[in-house]
Amino acid sequence: MIRDIRFALRTLLRSPVYAVVAVLMLAAGIGLSIFMFGSLNALAIKPLPFAQADRLVGFVYTDSRATQRNLALPTLDWLDLRERQRTLASLEAYWVGTANIGGLNGPPERLSGAWLSADALATLGVRPALGRDFAAADAAAGAEPVALISDRVWELQYDRDPGVLGRSLRVNGTPTRIIGVMPPGFAFPSAERIWMPIGTDRTAAAASYARLQTFGRLADGVSVAQAQADLDGAVTALTAERGEPLRGDRAKVRRFSEQFIPSQILDATQTMFIAVLLVLLIACANVASLVVARFAARTRELALRAALGAGRGRLIVQVLAETFVIALLATALGYAGADFASWFMSDAMVASPSGSQLPYWVTFEVDPRDLVFTAGIALVATVLAGLAPALRAGRVDVQTCLRQGGAGAIGGGRAGRWLVVGEVALCVILLVCAGVAIRSALEAQRTPLGIRTDGVLTGRIAMFDADYPDEAARLRLVEALQPRLAALPGVTVVGFGTTLPLMGYGRDRYERVGDAYAEDNQRPQAFAAGVTTGYFETFGIALREGRLFDARDTAASPGVAVVSARLAERAWPGRSAIGERLRMNPGDPASPWLEVVGVVADSVQADYIETSETSSGNRSDGNVFRPLTQAPSNIVSFALRADGDAQALGEAVRTAVTAVDANLPVYWLRPMDAWRAALMWGPDILANLFGAFALFALLLTAAGVYAVLAFETTRRTREIGVRRALGARAGTIVAMTLRRGGGQVAVGLLIGVPAALGFAQLLGGVMMPGAQTDPRVYAAVVAVLALVLVLAAVLPTRRALRVDPLVALRDE
Repeated sequence: MIRDIRFALRTLLRSPVYAVVAVLMLAAGIGLSIFMFGSLNALAIKPLPFAQADRLVGFVYTDSRATQRNLALPTLDWLDLRERQRTLASLEAYWVGTANIGGLNGPPERLSGAWLSADALATLGVRPALGRDFAAADAAAGAEPVALISDRVWELQYDRDPGVLGRSLRVNGTPTRIIGVMPPGFAFPSAERIWMPIGTDRTAAAASYARLQTFGRLADGVSVAQAQADLDGAVTALTAERGEPLRGDRAKVRRFSEQFIPSQILDATQTMFIAVLLVLLIACANVASLVVARFAARTRELALRAALGAGRGRLIVQVLAETFVIALLATALGYAGADFASWFMSDAMVASPSGSQLPYWVTFEVDPRDLVFTAGIALVATVLAGLAPALRAGRVDVQTCLRQGGAGAIGGGRAGRWLVVGEVALCVILLVCAGVAIRSALEAQRTPLGIRTDGVLTGRIAMFDADYPDEAARLRLVEALQPRLAALPGVTVVGFGTTLPLMGYGRDRYERVGDAYAEDNQRPQAFAAGVTTGYFETFGIALREGRLFDARDTAASPGVAVVSARLAERAWPGRSAIGERLRMNPGDPASPWLEVVGVVADSVQADYIETSETSSGNRSDGNVFRPLTQAPSNIVSFALRADGDAQALGEAVRTAVTAVDANLPVYWLRPMDAWRAALMWGPDILANLFGAFALFALLLTAAGVYAVLAFETTRRTREIGVRRALGARAGTIVAMTLRRGGGQVAVGLLIGVPAALGFAQLLGGVMMPGAQTDPRVYAAVVAVLALVLVLAAVLPTRRALRVDPLVALRDE
């Protein structure tokens, strides 16, 4: 085998063009496969960094009445179910929120924080690197507020001083004692930097609006199915005890990792992994075609070896050795490319809105599984690309070859033609998926958002009870801050809101006068926001009917609302919405009725598919705006429109906020265009990745079709010479070649188009509705492949036509 590998290296060095082409073809498929396996490994295969992670499970509510699949638990439900369940060693919880941090070595900062149940870290099997974990007493009513900080905060703010334990911070205005430092890299659940205990006081829990993600560790000898049955029974019993529906009607026990990886990201990654395997198959088919052609030209050599005593096995090993060398070089090149792509992907994911939602342990660094996959893919590529040519070489006809000088001894081109059919079918699948992704991204970009994003700077502030104990105090801060922001250079208008467009917060149910629903989850939904008078002008949201908010809309005046045009049409079709009444969150008896005083143009609050008819439980009817004076919140966002570069006002905005409250950090200070770019990140990266896969597939397929047709044309040079000598025109010969190649492409299309239609359905969760069945995508794919066929057939045929007929007749 070593001698064969040495010989393969020498022969490849004597054919550098062939070697480079074969290595580059295979490197494209192998590199993409390694890259996508690394992504899939990071998201779904790599074990979680917790003790006995396979015994950890997540627990959520489901609501079959409204097709809501993954609902977090209210705090009081968690406390009750924690006591009722019997199959988990413990049922723990967490929720993520804003933590305004004061008392640092510098200005106040906003950190992403998490509130954990007292035994959550113990259940995960994680201990602080310094200090102690939470204790049950830390979660009791009246306990001293305590916190754990991340290793990064310890390093940046305290220079790793061991004396940090016992120091005090202000967390959301409350003095809080540091009791521990977490290990390096720990950021549970995604990018958190500080952790506080969840209180277990039942009175406070009943009044809490927090929604908890819950998890636990299976007790010894307990299966997931047993835990599912146990928690289902606990939910049913708790519903009966309370005499009213819970947030969900069933329990759902799932793998712990499913709690953190959005299903859309995992589905898209799995689909792309399958796609790159198709690219690898195309690359292997191409290399197999090249190897067949190469050893067809070397049949005399193989026949001589056989005549000198080489058995069939020796001939097969020789061919496989050469293919192995090609695959080894291609794997090294592909691995280097995949490593660079993984580094780029890591930076892109960190900078993306999706990346901030991924758990902290998802990294795209190489691990042993990637190396094992790389070695495996090299062997698979060797077999796929070399086995068929090797078996054909092993069947060399020694007598015929020696009599005819090697011509035709390995056989005809039937295998090559079937390889072309397979390549075309696989290429169709990838081209369709790329077309669907690109079409979806373009459609998303064309979808009107209903707002102006240019020249707008946004920011967010959070006001907590310690410093702002009531709604009046929070409104006073907004009233004090508004003129300071409006006075900044170049600012033309300032608006505040409990949420801003594209942020996606504030969706709630609503009802009209006279509506009757058996259950709350049957009511329609709308995005609700409390806003100031400048909100609509800042974003260019036009008034269609009625009026906007003004000085008469105070906290003491009757409740009013401005609705979007889409909601007005859906709620009161065929008539004016002005003067109609509705109320938000009708399950709350204290929720007031609101009179509609204005109708404004539609604007997107969440994303470009927020109104798609995915399910009645997820559809939004539109937007409901209330005066901020009547719907205050402890967290508000602001947006200011400027004549010049709005982003340049960032530092001036921070100074203006500090002048009003020196302990109030500003976060999410970014241009509105950045929110729009974040909105488009997912569709754009899918379109770019699938576009790259399809481009590789198209180039490989074109090369494969060209190679097979060129090989066949070369073998038929004598036939072409005879036809020309008998008077055949050049156009007739070109048409003959096109018919032969066209038949292969047609069969590939007949196989590939139905397969592509089914494959594209796998992208349904991350694409615009209708993109998977757009006939323009399929027509474009057929047109592109037809063009490839013409080019691949015409070029070698033109070369054959330039050969003098007499020379062609003497070819043999």
